Amino acid sequence: PGEAGGTAIADVLFGDYNPAGRLPISVPRSEGQLPVYYNKRAPLPHNYVEMAATPLYPFGYGLSYTTFHYDNLQVNKIGERRYALNFDLTNTGKRDGEEVAQLYLTPETASVVQPVKQLKHFKRVAIKKGETVHVTFDLHPEDFQIIGSMLQPIIEPGLFNLFVGPSSEVKALQHTINLKWKRDLCLFVLFLNIDDLLNVNRKEITHRMISMRKKKTSIANKLALTKYSPMF
Repeated sequence: PGEAGGTAIADVLFGDYNPAGRLPISVPRSEGQLPVYYNKRAPLPHNYVEMAATPLYPFGYGLSYTTFHYDNLQVNKIGERRYALNFDLTNTGKRDGEEVAQLYLTPETASVVQPVKQLKHFKRVAIKKGETVHVTFDLHPEDFQIIGSMLQPIIEPGLFNLFVGPSSEVKALQHTINLKWKRDLCLFVLFLNIDDLLNVNRKEITHRMISMRKKKTSIANKLALTKYSPMF
């Protein structure tokens, strides 16, 4: 830890400094459990015969000489695929301290298998004992993106489950966002998925769809005139 490392460790052990560090990895219970990480792809792992599948110390875990309480979660839409997430964070212990609030998000369903949870934002907040701080996270369109079957970032409509907590294993506050699109945009995505199945040139399809939008013609009606209409 360096020449001042001993002093720093002593300060933490004797309570002169209140730590707030968080693990950037998951620590396994045994070498037989490897690999172990918080954002595994679905489905959830099952327990072993002799031990649990959860790590000994999960991603984002950390200790403190004080305690914190999460409460009053509010999620408000502030724009197209933009949300403001607000909650109260209270220091319920007897010491001043810092908490690292973490926001995890994952789609409930997707065209490509997704991680069971994914860290999107985190914030380190200093709170005096007995005080409450209002914390805000902003969700942007990029937070809802996944890598689709064409290996490109896309956003799919549907339910997105999120939670806020002190680590990847503690869901202190939870909420579900219903990300909706206009009907013509949903059909556009569906058309691109059919394009994948039929191995049609994607640039040609995209150009055709953009032309439809410019003419302000219903995509559903246009699809009925194409050779792909039996797929619906």
